[in-house]
Amino acid sequence: MIRADSVRHAIGSSLNSNVAFIEWGTTKGETTMAANNDADKMRRHWEKTRNLTIVILILWVIFAFVLPWNAHALNSMKFMGFPLGFYFIAQGSLIAFVLMIFVQNWFQDKIDDEFGFGEE
Repeated sequence: MIRADSVRHAIGSSLNSNVAFIEWGTTKGETTMAANNDADKMRRHWEKTRNLTIVILILWVIFAFVLPWNAHALNSMKFMGFPLGFYFIAQGSLIAFVLMIFVQNWFQDKIDDEFGFGEE
């Protein structure tokens, strides 16, 4: 099990190694400002990534649980000979899950590029 202290230590170590890298050829004030900017950039990147993940998970819950629980209300209508609720769950949810994967990856790439963490 991962403890919060070890995660904090690992993050602190990576920040310290970045600061040591930045210190070469700069003054102390510039180093502190650069380290603060890096920490702020990482914090904003994580906030946007977390918010995107929350939105995707909410959509996943809707398509995985909420719509199937309410599918019986749509079964009075037919689509291509199938009850509409069945069709939405059997086909529509699968399409929605695949689209969510592509949308999440597209937005995550934009977030990564915005903060300089994207692949080149």
